[in-house]
Amino acid sequence: MKLRQVTFISIAALALIFLGIESYVSNFIVKNGFDRLESDLVAADIRRARNELVREIDGLDTFLLDWSSWDDTYEYAGSGDETYVESNLGSGTFDDQSLNLVIIADTHDRIIFGRALTRDGTESPALLNRMRRAGLAPGLPPIKNDGSGVGGLTVLPEGVMLFARQPILTSDGHGPPAGSIVMGRLLDEDMIKAIASRLELPLAIHPVSPALPPEIKALLKGLTVDDHLVKPRNGDIVDAYALLRDVAGKPGVIVSVTEERSVSRQGRTVAKLNFLLVAAVFIAFSLLMFFLLRRRVLSRVERLNAQVRNLDHSASATVTAAVTAAVTAAVTIDGNDEIAELAREINAMLRQIDENRTRLQAAHDDLEEKIVERTAELVKANRELLWLDQAKSHFLSSASHELRTPLTSILGFIKLMERTFRKRFRPLLDQDGSLGEHVETHEDNFRIIRMEAERLGRLINDLLDFSKLEAGKMVWQEEEVTIPTLVRDATDVFSGQLDEQLGITLAVEVIQPLPILRVNKDRIHQVLMNLLTNAAKHTRQGFIKVDVRREGEAVLFSVEDSGSGIAPEDRERIFDVFYQARHGASQPSQSFGTGLGLAICKEIVEHYGGRIWVEPGPVRGSVFTFSLPLSLTVKI
Repeated sequence: MKLRQVTFISIAALALIFLGIESYVSNFIVKNGFDRLESDLVAADIRRARNELVREIDGLDTFLLDWSSWDDTYEYAGSGDETYVESNLGSGTFDDQSLNLVIIADTHDRIIFGRALTRDGTESPALLNRMRRAGLAPGLPPIKNDGSGVGGLTVLPEGVMLFARQPILTSDGHGPPAGSIVMGRLLDEDMIKAIASRLELPLAIHPVSPALPPEIKALLKGLTVDDHLVKPRNGDIVDAYALLRDVAGKPGVIVSVTEERSVSRQGRTVAKLNFLLVAAVFIAFSLLMFFLLRRRVLSRVERLNAQVRNLDHSASATVTAAVTAAVTAAVTIDGNDEIAELAREINAMLRQIDENRTRLQAAHDDLEEKIVERTAELVKANRELLWLDQAKSHFLSSASHELRTPLTSILGFIKLMERTFRKRFRPLLDQDGSLGEHVETHEDNFRIIRMEAERLGRLINDLLDFSKLEAGKMVWQEEEVTIPTLVRDATDVFSGQLDEQLGITLAVEVIQPLPILRVNKDRIHQVLMNLLTNAAKHTRQGFIKVDVRREGEAVLFSVEDSGSGIAPEDRERIFDVFYQARHGASQPSQSFGTGLGLAICKEIVEHYGGRIWVEPGPVRGSVFTFSLPLSLTVKI
């Protein structure tokens, strides 16, 4: 991607990030600030509406105080003179003062006078009876902290009653009280409209009763926790609610106010204008920055890049250093800033590159000459090594053949001499008791010579086999053979050798089914015998176990022993030619062999596409395992 594109994308990405942040600030911080301001204003309005209802009760209590602290009322409470009623409590008084209830009771709460009117002005004994219980009940809450009046509101079937109760005293406020007087007003539409008009608010009163609308009833839980609740209805209307409790402390009425969201609309407008203004300024700034960068930086860098690219093409076509120097001097950028300095540094670097190129070419030519010389020496050394290897193989083969014939004769004569000594000379020598020790010594000598001759024969046979395997001259006479037969032939021969070592048991486990293989029976027999013989060499007492099983796409032959095991450093090299592991022989004087047995085993197994390896035993000893692939299978 070119620098111009990277710059444009970077500025565009920065602009998008900034606009995203500005959008968040405008829509969440600014707008939310206006929303909180609107919520506070609406909350103040609903508190004013609730307080206005409380002031209605306060006003009723103030009006009632004039009646309760009046000598005429005091005398009426004591005498019951009906003249007081005719003069003061007629229908005009109820109409003029918008009263719906007046109760005068003596000190024993017996009603002296009682009258209750519904909203349409009809007297209602039922309403009077309900208000007698509510208005004369003990423990009513005080209306004012510094006054003697008690009361509040109560919700009745006829509506919401605002009432107050005062003790009846003389005009100068002395007692003792002659009783109490209760006055009340039903909260009707006219009173609600008057309150709304004074507050200049759209006001509604909802008595808390079973008939309360479900959407209002759902707000009760929130209103019992807080004294008011502001709830936007949509983007244009917001509702506010406040709870006023009755004289029993229970939810009495819910006051609601509905207002237009003018403040929120103004906030949205301000947020939008703020976003558009800032976005326009930032976009203009970004375009200006891109224009300046393109003119002062990007175009000059592109021009420098074009000159360097043309220089590279020109330098590739030049032959002489003079032409290259001329091309190098053509890289020029006007100015004294960092880009012009970069152009000068490029010129210096190109001159240095040209000098280094000359030295590198000289070094390259010199190195090629040395490589040719060393290659010739290596080819000559390789030919000598191949000749020596062939000579070694020819010598081993010839020497083995030449040694086999006299060695066979020596072994034959040794056996003949041993039989002749035992048959003819030992009976005569046994007659002389003093020669018994010498006779045993001679027999041991015969046995040692025979064993060493046999060991030398095995060494020669191993050398011949390894020479043939290495030279690829081994004759492989494959035949069909069953795996149990292979194992049985090897273990039968090995059991005869194992009789000389007491304390070792041989176990065989062949897990069927196993396939019939087409292999050289003698060579696989040789591998098994080598592994069994090695196990016997390293085991003084315990067991040797042969295990054969099929695993995946191969047949596994394992020889496990409980001997001294093989050291970890020997396991990696145990199959190398002439390498002998000298750890843990079962007999201190026991021979370790030629170091060719396991190497021959590896060659035979790998000839058939298998592999051979050694692992430590489960408890002690070693486990030698080799695999033969199922591709050798004749049938399962």
